[in-house]
Parts: sequence; structure tokens; C-alpha cells
Amino acid sequence: MFVEIDCVSFGNGTNDGSDNDNCTTAHDNSRGVRLRTVAKGSVGPVFADINTCKTWNIDCVSLGSAGDPASYGTVGYFTLDTATQYLDGCHHELAAGMSGGTVYTGTTAAQYARNSNLPDVTLPSY
Repeated sequence: MFVEIDCVSFGNGTNDGSDNDNCTTAHDNSRGVRLRTVAKGSVGPVFADINTCKTWNIDCVSLGSAGDPASYGTVGYFTLDTATQYLDGCHHELAAGMSGGTVYTGTTAAQYARNSNLPDVTLPSY
């Protein structure tokens, strides 16, 4: 279990073509709350949750990835495997020089949003 409060994460990873470095990530069967985390410049997804984890993201801001803009792995909010993200009042906006789409939801993963500014994306509400 984890809690992030008012965290800032900028510039994680090297541009080695892997696009799997994140600003913040949850793995395995973890449970987490992110409150007002602001992140940008990872070489991969900015907020990434994988495996069977579940996170509640409140008033978080993704400002984009520094990874290859052609990769799905440069999105702001990313879930894979059977992970679940709840986005509550979250925001995605590309800062200067950053790339990436808004969300990526793996085939068996889930993402839900309410009161969020996620351009060009409509996620189910919770």
C-alpha cells in the first residue's frame, strides 16, 4: 500500500528506445492513493499501473512524456494487465517539448474518471 501527497516527478529514464520508465508506477497487487501528484518527462507512461494493482488518483496532473511520440507507452495515464485506475479531478496537458496521448487501457485493465480533464477521451465514470 502507498500514498503520494503533493509529489512532483520530472524526467525519469533515458531515451534508450524502451519507453518503460515512469514518473510514478504501481506494480503487482499494490493499492495506492495519489493526491495532487504532478509529473512530466518520463521516457514512457507518466502514471503507469500494471499487474493487479488499484490506484485512486485525485487532482493529479500529467504534463506528457519525453519518450517516442509514436509509442502507446508515452501516454499520461496507463493501465495494463488487470490493473485499475480511478481518475478523480485529474488533468492531462502536454507541456512544451512533451509528447503522448491521454490514456491507454490494456485489454483486461480498467480506467474510470470523474470531474477530470482528459482531452479526446471519454472514460466510464464511477
